[in-house]
Amino acid sequence: MDEAKEEMAVKYVLGELAWSEEQQFRAALEQDRELREFTREIQEAFAALALAVPPVAPPSDLPARILRENPKVQRRSVAYRRLVPWALAACFAMLCAVLAIDRIQTKRNLAEARDREAHLEKALVDLRRQNLLSQLKIAMLQARVDAYAGTRAVVIWDGQKKAGLIQFHDLPAPQPGKNYQLWVIDPKIPQPISAGLVPTSASGLVKVDFTPAKAVGSAEAFAVSIEKAGGSQTPQGEIILMGQ
Repeated sequence: MDEAKEEMAVKYVLGELAWSEEQQFRAALEQDRELREFTREIQEAFAALALAVPPVAPPSDLPARILRENPKVQRRSVAYRRLVPWALAACFAMLCAVLAIDRIQTKRNLAEARDREAHLEKALVDLRRQNLLSQLKIAMLQARVDAYAGTRAVVIWDGQKKAGLIQFHDLPAPQPGKNYQLWVIDPKIPQPISAGLVPTSASGLVKVDFTPAKAVGSAEAFAVSIEKAGGSQTPQGEIILMGQ
C-alpha cells in the first residue's frame, strides 16, 4: 500500500475528507483488504488513547468569542462546548496516526520503522514541551532482545490516578509455561513493581489497563519481562522491552 492511501486513511478517520473524496475512499475500502485493515488499526489506536483521557470542557466564553471574531459562524451550531479542547484532540489524533503507520512500516522494512519511531519520539517531546499532556506520561518501550525487534509497545500513564494503559503491536505468544509480565519502575523503590501479566492474542495486538500492585510515587520507566507461568513478585526472567 502506498503512502497516498495511508494519508487518505488518516484523513478519513479524522473526518477531514470532502464528501466526494469520502465516497471514493469508502469504495476503495470495499475493494482493498489491506487498506481496510490499516484503517481499522488507526481507528482502534485512536479510540484506545481517547479513552485514556478524561473529558475536559473548553472555556465557557469560547462560543461567544468565536461569534464575536467571525460573524459567519452565527449560523453554525455551538455544540462544540461539549468536545475535548481542539488542541488536545489534534495531538492525540496525530499520535494515533503515527502509531498505526509505524506498525505497517515495521512489517515492510524494520529500518524504516525505526526512523518513524524516532519521529514519533520527537513528536512526543514536542507535545510535552507544549504542556498539552501535562497530566499524562507517554513512554515507548524499546526491544532489548533481537527476537522482539518487530514488537512495538506504548504506555500511557496517568500520574494522578496511578494507573495506565499499554498497547502492543506484533507481540508474539510466549513459550509454553511462560507469561509476559509488566513492571513499573520507581527510582525511590529498590525493586520494580509488578503491574500484572500481559495476555496475548493471535493478531499480536494487545491492549491492557493496569494498576501497580503497590503504590508508586513516580513511574519513571516501564519494562516487560518473560516470567514463569503465573508471574513473579520481582523480575526473575529476561527483560524484553523497556522504556521511559
